[in-house]
Amino acid sequence: MKKILYFFWIFLISNLVIGSPYISLRIGRTFDPVPGIIQVPITCGYIINPIDHLVSSWNWYIAYHSNVLYAGEVGSSATLVNYHPEFPEENYSTLIIADNPLPGWNTILISFSTSNPGEINANEKFFDIEFYYTPGFTEIPNVNWTSLNGNESNMVDGAGNSFILHLSDGYAGPHNILPLQPTATLKIGFINEAIPGYILVPVTLEAVNNSLIFWNSISSFGWYIAYDTEVLYAGDPSSPATLLNFHPSFPPSNYLTNIIADNPLPGWNTVAIICSPCLNEVFPGIKFFDIQFNYNEVFTAYPNIKWTSSPQGFETNLADDEGNEFFLTLIDGYAGPFIELPTPAAALKIGTIYDPQPGSLQVPVTCEAFENSLTGNNIITTLNWQIAYDTHVLYAGEPGSSAILTNFNPSFSGSCFYSIIRENEPFPDWNTINILKPCGCQGTINQGEKFFDISFTYNEGLTEEPNILWTGYSESFKDYETFMRDGNGNEFELTFMDGYVGPYPFSLNEVEVDPIKVWQYDRKIFIETEWKGEMALFTLTGQLLVSTTLQKGLNVIPADFDNSIYFLRIVTKHLVSNQKIYIP
Repeated sequence: MKKILYFFWIFLISNLVIGSPYISLRIGRTFDPVPGIIQVPITCGYIINPIDHLVSSWNWYIAYHSNVLYAGEVGSSATLVNYHPEFPEENYSTLIIADNPLPGWNTILISFSTSNPGEINANEKFFDIEFYYTPGFTEIPNVNWTSLNGNESNMVDGAGNSFILHLSDGYAGPHNILPLQPTATLKIGFINEAIPGYILVPVTLEAVNNSLIFWNSISSFGWYIAYDTEVLYAGDPSSPATLLNFHPSFPPSNYLTNIIADNPLPGWNTVAIICSPCLNEVFPGIKFFDIQFNYNEVFTAYPNIKWTSSPQGFETNLADDEGNEFFLTLIDGYAGPFIELPTPAAALKIGTIYDPQPGSLQVPVTCEAFENSLTGNNIITTLNWQIAYDTHVLYAGEPGSSAILTNFNPSFSGSCFYSIIRENEPFPDWNTINILKPCGCQGTINQGEKFFDISFTYNEGLTEEPNILWTGYSESFKDYETFMRDGNGNEFELTFMDGYVGPYPFSLNEVEVDPIKVWQYDRKIFIETEWKGEMALFTLTGQLLVSTTLQKGLNVIPADFDNSIYFLRIVTKHLVSNQKIYIP
């Protein structure tokens, strides 16, 4: 597929009419550097200019995190080395501006000007910046293109035209903190109650995250979208499909389309869509284009417009401007009579730890159930959770500071989550952890998987069970209800399972009070007695769940209720027995 995309790229570049010249500038990434002097390259990723590849001047502002990187004395020039021969050293000037634009960051202003413009080509280096590297953890990226007091980086070609700049940030530090692959979610539109005749089905970008190059750029894609010909028709077989309403970053001149008949299934056709070069930053929610279909009013199964591979071996793909392929989540579409798909649903559970030792412990937060037929995938992009805990026995972080979240699901970067502790919420002697995950930082979760652990300090003591609760109540933030959204922004219908840390609270596994023997197994209660009597099963809040007459011998009482503690009261001729029982 890449070879085909490269062919189309060359074809399209030769036919593009571009007003302003484009150039991408990249700060290098240095993984696992040895402490001491390191060299960070500044390179040209791509350059598109209908006139030439000449450059006459620029002013660049590059910020670096001073916790791990150091370049020259404050107020003195940064050290640049290994210059491109077309851009000699004598035409440069540099200036270091300390503590700018943010505390803990310094900025280098690098200027170049010449009356004899130099030529630069794709993937060539302008120069290296020498830094002194000290191991440590900082934000990612930690070498950034930046604006200083509103002064944007700029660049001029040999004819005096300003380049449109695409700037990719850099990094120096450990290798294993970056994801292996960028991710994106693509969606075909869902049109309920379509009217016979021409309809427009949008193709959109629902989510995107690329920490490999520190910005969300797209250079090319090849997509295969199949549709059920019983209800939809798009162009004659082997003729191009009609695409309309293009995003301005992806103009129609960049596209090639074709229709492949009877593929991938009999009765289905496929639209093949190639786009290259794109050379633009993208954001969640943008529409690439609409596909024009002729709709016949016939009922077919959902979905009836699908992402697919056609012909065999040509996978739907998307690449960034360095050629890295995205890991794609693909949401299919539909056109036809109204179909009401069920609301996405998930069950969230806080873990239970019985008989812990005083001190530090980890309480897991897991996904016990997950169902989303709206998207057909398990992507989560945003959440806001309120988890309250009883401070008589539990402690998480300093008052006002973040709780510590650890052991994240591998699908989510730790930087996706952050937490705030709010004291005395939702009621006195309880604190609340507000856990947030911002939109655009996506991951997937499967049934039974853990999101993360919350670190608590446990003080030995007795509280009611549960003592770690999901809550949507916050005195200071009453509008911040607990919620979770999928990759398309749909909100989940959530079921909450609270947690507990403390002594094992159940006295009954097998209890014998002559002449009664009681035990529970496999969600049933077994009661053996020599007498007839009455039995009642209550919740701890007093709700009556079961009332039955006991017979002499063995009695089996179904107890198909939610996991909880229940109050068992047995009255016989000779005695009253009150017990707690747990139905697992």
